[in-house]
Amino acid sequence: MQSKFRIHSVDVLRGYAIAGILLIHCIERFNFYVFPNAEGRDPFYVTLDRNVWDTVFFLFSGKTYSIFALLFGFTFFVQFSRQQSKGVDFGNRFLWRMVLLFAFGWINSIFFPGEILLMYAVLAPSLYLIRNWNDKSILIFSIIMLLQPWLLFLMIAQAFQAELPVLDLKGLDRWYHINNYLNTGSFLEMVKNSYKSIIPTFKWSLDAGRIAQTIGLFSLGYYLGKKALFEESETSKKFWKKILFASVILFVIVQVIVLNVTNESFYFAESFLAYISPIKNLIQTFLLVSIFLLLYNGEKFKKITKPLQFYGRMSLSNYLLQSIIGSILFYPFGFYLANKISITFSLIIGIILVTLFIVFCNIWIRKFNQGPFEKIWHKLTWLGSKK
Repeated sequence: MQSKFRIHSVDVLRGYAIAGILLIHCIERFNFYVFPNAEGRDPFYVTLDRNVWDTVFFLFSGKTYSIFALLFGFTFFVQFSRQQSKGVDFGNRFLWRMVLLFAFGWINSIFFPGEILLMYAVLAPSLYLIRNWNDKSILIFSIIMLLQPWLLFLMIAQAFQAELPVLDLKGLDRWYHINNYLNTGSFLEMVKNSYKSIIPTFKWSLDAGRIAQTIGLFSLGYYLGKKALFEESETSKKFWKKILFASVILFVIVQVIVLNVTNESFYFAESFLAYISPIKNLIQTFLLVSIFLLLYNGEKFKKITKPLQFYGRMSLSNYLLQSIIGSILFYPFGFYLANKISITFSLIIGIILVTLFIVFCNIWIRKFNQGPFEKIWHKLTWLGSKK
C-alpha cells in the first residue's frame, strides 16, 4: 500500500532525530572531546555537567541514530515504490544516488570526523539487494541483522575463551590522530586529513554494533513502508500498540539482566554488555517511535510537533549545515569554544541552534519546497534521465 501524500508523522519523527543528533554532537564538541579544565570549578556545576551529559545520552544516544536509519529505509520504499508504479526499477538509480551521498559524506567529514553519511552510502546497497524479496524474507533478514551476529559471535567466543581481548568502546585513543590535525587550528589541515577519520569511524561502528544495526534498520524501514505501518490507520495503530507493549516488557527484562551482570563479575561480562547495549538502545528506539506515532493520532500533538515537520524534510541540509556551524563554533580553526564552555552551556547552544534551524526550515520550505542540498541531490540523482 502506498500513500499518495507525504506522511507528516515521518517528517516530524525525522526532525526529532536530527535535533537529538545535534544536541549530542554539541555536548561532544562534534567528536573533538576537548573540555575546559574542571580543576577549581564549583562542584555544583561539575555535577550539573555530568547530569546533563548522562541525561542527553540517555534520551538520544543510539536512539535518534536508529530512528534516522529506520526512516532511511522507509524513504527508499517511497522512492522505489513510486518508480515501480511507473514500471521503472529504481535500483540502479539508487546506487548512483548512494555514490552522491558518499560525496556529501566526504565533504561533511571535513567538518565533522565521525559522520554517518559515508557509512550509510556504503551499507545502503543492502537495500538494493533485498528490494525484490518477499515481505517475510525481508523481515527475517532484518531480525537477524538487529540481533547483532558479529557481537554475538564475539560474546560466545569470549565465554569459551576467557583470554580473548574484549572490545574497548570507551577508549578515545582511536581519535587521537584526528585531534592532532584539528588542534593545528588550520582549516587546510582539516581538508587534507579528513580521510583519517573514516577508518576509525567504521571500526568503532563495527565494534559498537552500528553496522549490523544500520543494515537491519534500513531493511526494517523498507518492510514497514511496504506494510503501510507509518500511515495513520487502525491497522497501524494496533501494530504500534503491540510494539509499545513489547518494548516496555523487553526493556524491563534487559535492564534487570544488565544490572545483575554489572553487579556480578564474570569473565565475559564486558563482551555481554557490549552485545546487549545496542539491543537495549534498539528497544528504547521502538519504545520512542511507538509512543510518538500513537500520540500523533491526536490533533493536539500534531499541532505541538508541527514545527519539526519542515526541519525533518530538510534533514540532509540540516545535517551538513549543523556540522559546518558546529566545527566553526567548537574547533580551533574557529571560535574554539570546546575548551572554553561547559557541557551545560554547550547544550544551551545546541537548543538555540535547533530553534534557529526550525525557523530557517519553515521559511525556506514554504518558499523553495526542498532544502538546498536535497535539491542538488535530487537533480544529480536524475541526471541523464527523462524524468
